[in-house]
Amino acid sequence: MTDFSFQWDMGQAGVQLLGGMLGPITFTLENGEKIQPMSVAPWASDIGPQFDELPGHLKRMRGEWPCIPFGHPFSPSGLPEEWTATAESEGGGEYHGFAANNLWHLESRETGGLAIAIDYPEDHAVERLTRAFKGVEGAPALEITLCIEARKDTRLPGSLHPVFRLPSEPGGMRIRPPNFAAGFCYPVSIVEGVSQLEPGAAFHDLGAVPAKGGFADMRRVPLPRDTEEIVQICGVDGPVALDNQSEGYRVTLDFDRDVFPSVLFWYSNRGRSHYPWNRRHVALGVEPLRSPFDFGPEVGRSPDNPIARAGFSTALPLWRNKPLCTTYSIAVEKI
Repeated sequence: MTDFSFQWDMGQAGVQLLGGMLGPITFTLENGEKIQPMSVAPWASDIGPQFDELPGHLKRMRGEWPCIPFGHPFSPSGLPEEWTATAESEGGGEYHGFAANNLWHLESRETGGLAIAIDYPEDHAVERLTRAFKGVEGAPALEITLCIEARKDTRLPGSLHPVFRLPSEPGGMRIRPPNFAAGFCYPVSIVEGVSQLEPGAAFHDLGAVPAKGGFADMRRVPLPRDTEEIVQICGVDGPVALDNQSEGYRVTLDFDRDVFPSVLFWYSNRGRSHYPWNRRHVALGVEPLRSPFDFGPEVGRSPDNPIARAGFSTALPLWRNKPLCTTYSIAVEKI
């Protein structure tokens, strides 16, 4: 279910007002083949009390959306000492930000695209977000522009949150990451007894990430085991490509590295057993970000978190009366 849709000569896309989510997106290749690379949560059509209690960003989770600010509203408990926040929070509110959990509104429509917007609560440092979607004429590609307006000068962690559909065959998709300066494993076990990567470990090759009992190749998805993992690569120098070798296409996510210098990879691989996950969610989040994982405004604004200390910015600079606008793209091609 989507609230609005638009099409261009080589594709069509749905837009959901809850969370401002873009997806599904169907790209049409030159040979007429249609490719829909975005994930739609398997519980998106559920009903009932459990579904009603879900936060907005989970209820009908799909495709791509922005998280401003990104992550927990306050510093999560249980983090290792080096991740302890030393800055006050200005984000507050909801996990992954107000915009990810509430209704946007239609701003404008045009041939081949549309724009939506959301106004933040009056006591929030962020005033408004606007998203404009436009199909690229003559290409199986889509451009998205995000503009962030702030009520005052501040710094907040921020992220884009594309989630991609995976083939059924283990290892059937290959991640082609850009070059990066440093990689970090999530510093705590995401699902105790399930997650396999070494908490807090550093790495320089996505094909050899420290794991319990050795190293894991995190370039091939779906992973061969049921798990939940998160890694972040920092100082990236290009786009991320995903080669779906099982289905014969490549999807490329390109973005402004000056705005988002890092990428978080979220491997959701049947690792969570509670509702709504029920060990049925298999998808890959490829999330350009300026944030220390999803640890929220307190940790993100702190100059002492390990990623900031390593020289990578973890908070977006926002200025009153000077919107921050960035354009990024999703494109598909045959391989």
